[in-house]
Amino acid sequence: MWGATRRRFTLEFKTEAVHRQIDSGRSAAEVARELSIEHEAFFGRIATSAGT
Repeated sequence: MWGATRRRFTLEFKTEAVHRQIDSGRSAAEVARELSIEHEAFFGRIATSAGT
């Protein structure tokens, strides 16, 4: 059977997620779990590309 549908995140969502991490001082993994992002590594890439 086919796997789960791949989620796509808007630029607005990514920006808000990075700001949430910066403002709270929490780790990328903590914010990823809060936002129900299954793969914390994906969130880490977003934060890295944003310069955090």
